Amino acid sequence: MLNVLNQDYVRTARSKGLTEKLVIIRHSVPNALIPFITIVGVEIGVLLGGMIIVEHVFGWSGLGWLTLQAVYNRDYQLHLQQFKWDDYSPEEGVRIESGTVLNGPCFIGKNCYIGNNVLIRSHTALGPGSIVGYGCELKNSVVFGASDIGRLSFLGDSVLGENTQLGSGLTTVNHSPDYSPISCQIDGKKVQTGLAKLGAFIGDGVNLGARHTLPPACIIPVGKQIPDNITL
Repeated sequence: MLNVLNQDYVRTARSKGLTEKLVIIRHSVPNALIPFITIVGVEIGVLLGGMIIVEHVFGWSGLGWLTLQAVYNRDYQLHLQQFKWDDYSPEEGVRIESGTVLNGPCFIGKNCYIGNNVLIRSHTALGPGSIVGYGCELKNSVVFGASDIGRLSFLGDSVLGENTQLGSGLTTVNHSPDYSPISCQIDGKKVQTGLAKLGAFIGDGVNLGARHTLPPACIIPVGKQIPDNITL
């Protein structure tokens, strides 16, 4: 930057009567950034290569190793999606298929499996050993361990207990038609949550069949078994 400020074109800009702020923003900074951007571009490749080596040596399953596998398999879609991951906290043994987008902050527990083309939005946490099927969307939800979410499902603003099985095509409706505050029933009493968005509370060991639609603030007790194709 000091070099640029002494260049002829900067002195010319000053002689034309431009303020010091305009001289720096329009004439100095863009030219001073050229070598910086060049170095950063090279260093990104070095950083990614270092990640691959460290993850391979220590047996970690992370972004570098996943990128290397994408290159080996010519999985260009996955390789491009790497750079859409934001604030992702990985654990051991996590397997993420191509096309997945993680919009952080989010947490993926040990030995989780996430299928193709899944969208995991901010403030979502997956417990260890959980499975998310193809084409699912998870948003602002907590999923406890060893749960299985069937393909093409939407889980929003919800809590999912341990060892639950959700069939494909599940939808948790998380708001009223007019976005008014949501109420729920607890022990036969109506409780006002004061929230405009609230999904489902699904207890441990619940087994839901395919193609369910759960209304806002739906509560499914522990161990409930519900067959396919029912709107609650």
